[in-house]
Amino acid sequence: MKTLKFLLKSLFSNGVIIKEGRKQKWWLTFVILLLSIVISLIPMMVSTLTANGRAMITNYQDRNVDYALERLSYEYLNGDNAKVVLKIVDGKMVMEEGKTFSDVEEHKTVKIEGDEEVSYIEVGRDGDPILLAAYVDYSIQNNPSYNKVGDKVSDVLNQLAVAYKTADEKDDEGYYKSRLINTLIFASESFYFTTYDNTATVKYLVGSDGKLNFKDKGESSSYTGTYGSIESRNSNLTTFFNASSSNQTVERWKTFFDQSYEPQKMTNFLMYLLIYSSLNVLVLLVMSLTIVIMSRFKSAQCGKIGFGGALKLVIFATLCPSIISMLVGFIFSQIQSISFLMVVGFRCIFLSTRLTRGEPIEAPEKNKKPQIQKK
Repeated sequence: MKTLKFLLKSLFSNGVIIKEGRKQKWWLTFVILLLSIVISLIPMMVSTLTANGRAMITNYQDRNVDYALERLSYEYLNGDNAKVVLKIVDGKMVMEEGKTFSDVEEHKTVKIEGDEEVSYIEVGRDGDPILLAAYVDYSIQNNPSYNKVGDKVSDVLNQLAVAYKTADEKDDEGYYKSRLINTLIFASESFYFTTYDNTATVKYLVGSDGKLNFKDKGESSSYTGTYGSIESRNSNLTTFFNASSSNQTVERWKTFFDQSYEPQKMTNFLMYLLIYSSLNVLVLLVMSLTIVIMSRFKSAQCGKIGFGGALKLVIFATLCPSIISMLVGFIFSQIQSISFLMVVGFRCIFLSTRLTRGEPIEAPEKNKKPQIQKK
């Protein structure tokens, strides 16, 4: 009961922490540390675990992504009439012979390193593309120009970015201008989806080394998915088109993106958990060291404090900031990653100021042997 009373008072009283914090057991300090970190990371954990691949459609409806995917299914991946057959076999995306992007009559090509040509198709209406779709073959043996498939895909994306010049003349700085178009590139083990604002453009020039140099590139969002978690029902992309409902077609794409994002979701969760929990602990250690240093100033009235004692005080001071930062993180998602650092920083500043300028604190009592009085 006494411990609970201390913890409740420590939520808002620095004086209670200063007077009683160093007397508490280390096991309680460790529990409060874990509890504070977990509470402060709840907004991040929730946002990470609830994220899904379909956000590439739902978050950017003004970019016509849903319409483009529906047209892709209808015009090119339409059941038995499909011009292109894409399906997942043993966790890898493959194309059926004679039903590839290069077999489509209206396909276009871009050249990358080694003069290799990559075929792609334009999806849209009235000759106005709103999605470019392609398949990038890659194997270490036949791709000496690239160390990994991502490098090759990046090269293809760069070439597609400059494929739609808005003017044939350079500007005063020698740059051309090109329109940026949503791009969906499939590879054997993953796919790469990039969306752009409808008015997005990029300025570019070709350097003396033949490399593209970009400037003022428009707003984009990118997403990489894998096929390992795709259910068998969604393994053949030619089954996505629903003649009676375009919404059902788009819903199949959403499910496909959700399932492809599952491995990345857990990777992101563990990575963020490790990074932010380590950062929070580091801040607490720095705050504790600051108190140790301040307690050694001549003006300090609290006496010298050891690092262990300072760490106890700081940890007990984090419980309230962790609760506040959790609430702030849910309300203002943009500052989830720094809300705890901000709030605990303010709390520790007030704690250290009162500690070093106020009354001397009481050190933990040590076990003393009872003295026997001689008669």
